Amino acid sequence: MLAALDLHVRAGKLCQCCCDILKAMIVLLGLGFVRQPVVGTLRIHAQYRGSLGAIAERLKPKPQIEQHLCCNTIPWRTVAEFNAARDLFEQWRHKHDGQLKTLEDWHRWEQFQAGTAASRHRVRRSKDGVVGQALRIFRRAYVRRKCGLPGGSYKRAADSLTAAGYPTKEQHFKNTLRDKSPLPEHTIPADAPGVRELVGALLSIWPEFEWERLVLDPEPDYLRQISRAPQANAAQIRKNAGEFQSAV
Repeated sequence: MLAALDLHVRAGKLCQCCCDILKAMIVLLGLGFVRQPVVGTLRIHAQYRGSLGAIAERLKPKPQIEQHLCCNTIPWRTVAEFNAARDLFEQWRHKHDGQLKTLEDWHRWEQFQAGTAASRHRVRRSKDGVVGQALRIFRRAYVRRKCGLPGGSYKRAADSLTAAGYPTKEQHFKNTLRDKSPLPEHTIPADAPGVRELVGALLSIWPEFEWERLVLDPEPDYLRQISRAPQANAAQIRKNAGEFQSAV
């Protein structure tokens, strides 16, 4: 849309002052999801803003470099799909101070989208994004001895998760005992950021973990693509896992 405004200026259909004001409004309002963004085309656009005329000068008194997200878009397949995306975006924008101006903002938005299904199943959103929600579901399954998990030995379980790169305390497991909500299944998108690595780490410690019940729509070769526990020292994980298995 920003590029289209520049074309109108060059064609003489729009004055530069009005163009700059419209661009400022678009940047401030953020991506409106009138069309569906093509994720692979995301990029940062930087533009130098100089003197803009009397009216614009009052809005932008000093020249500066603006940065905003740009991407290609395609039409939504249905009106219902558009409404769902727009409603979710408005919820993120108003309740979680969401905005889309940088790639970091986009990654936050992706995390929020990925955690929607779990949130609807009463799994609170986490500062660690969808991985934090997945860990909450895992702890709920662990303390209930579900999904092939042995339960018990909360301190050793917490130490093993911490060694795998997911800081956890024994109290996190104990707090989960008070949660009487049903155990949700197939609520964490398999391709969400960090989920594949989490599954690998959990299987490194609990090989019998029924991971398929945690994730949604995994690919047939999902496990082959996992680089297990990349954030942790492998020897330490094996040591903790061995101690954990002998303890239970």
